[in-house]
Amino acid sequence: MTQEIIGKSKKTATSYQSPSMTNVTIGETTAQVSSSAVEKLPPKIRTRPAAMIGLLVMSDLLMLGSATALAVATPLLFQTLPRPDRYIELYLQLWPLLLLFLIAYLCLKLYPAVPLSPANELRRLTLVTTLIYLGLGTMTFLFREGITYSRSVLLLSWAVSLVMVPTGRAALRMFLSSRQWWGYPAVVLGVGSTARSVIRTLQAHPEIGLKPVAVLNERQPRRHDLEGVPVLGSFDKLEQLGREQRVPYAIMALADLQTHHINELRDRLDRSFRHLLVIPHMNGFSSLWVSPIDLGGVLGLELQHRLLDPGQWLLKRSLDLALIFLFSPLLLVVVGLIAMAIKLDSRGPAFYGHQRIGEGGRRFTVWKFRTMHRRAERILVRYLKHHPELREEWNHKHKLKNDPRITFVGRILRKTSLD
Repeated sequence: MTQEIIGKSKKTATSYQSPSMTNVTIGETTAQVSSSAVEKLPPKIRTRPAAMIGLLVMSDLLMLGSATALAVATPLLFQTLPRPDRYIELYLQLWPLLLLFLIAYLCLKLYPAVPLSPANELRRLTLVTTLIYLGLGTMTFLFREGITYSRSVLLLSWAVSLVMVPTGRAALRMFLSSRQWWGYPAVVLGVGSTARSVIRTLQAHPEIGLKPVAVLNERQPRRHDLEGVPVLGSFDKLEQLGREQRVPYAIMALADLQTHHINELRDRLDRSFRHLLVIPHMNGFSSLWVSPIDLGGVLGLELQHRLLDPGQWLLKRSLDLALIFLFSPLLLVVVGLIAMAIKLDSRGPAFYGHQRIGEGGRRFTVWKFRTMHRRAERILVRYLKHHPELREEWNHKHKLKNDPRITFVGRILRKTSLD
């Protein structure tokens, strides 16, 4: 997978220019180019990052508040309290602490969390949430508030928050990231295979939060678009796109550019774009557990296989077992409700087993929820017989946009990845 090294550019002072003209520097030569050479970005690719950030903040507040409410309500279900109204009022007074989480999330760049990978976002959310709850628990102990506030409520609130906050963010991106206004606009530099791969990835995964809106190349390109993204011209257009159009992200996907050309281009990008993403030509490498390192002024990428570390493996195994122990009652309820919905929707078992090959070549059975009707193949044959125009689609992709084999509940389970 293409690697990303993210750097923030520094703002530098610029000289005054006419609104209709802009300076373009190539080497030691400076020329003026008309601003009208760059067309205004179409309205359909105008993004609204403020709305995205606001929705993320609202999601975090809702999930943190819900986790606390669930933790506070749990004792009321299993024991009788003398003054339940006073008990609830006591915890309602702590609502300003939610702002502490938002400030901490902001400091760790979880707003807007672009273009943070899901693994890094989950790691930061887990770390900062745990540290805040640990701090609250320590203060409760030091100020002897343990009699007033229950430690079990604090622990349950922490555990539920670790699940609900990332889940809320994932759900938000699932339903809204495909909208045109979601995310930040980005300019892609290059028209080669690396640039094409970057554009495809960003288009297929809008949850990353970067919308490619224009492509520029070292020389004046001949094509008009790349993967549906308009090619606006050469690097002469950088200043207009960065300053006038206020596109915040530039993505360098130039595999064959010389080093001195890269340094010259980077200087120009630093004056126009707030963020610069450099894409090395390293297709085939996974971006998970990759860290940038400084080798005496030379940039390197360190790839780690953490499960080969006995300590990391033990930590992961312990965390898996702890989460299973904490959330198995809740998960069993969810599994039961889904299984009941499957049985009510169509005939047949609620689960089916799929053989997989595990460690050491050993086979094991993965149990999934059934999302298709019984005798699915007969249904497919009959459907293609009555709709011969769809046979080419099936032969080419081995899937149909409206697959008749999938049940109503199955479509919901697949769309939400619950199957």
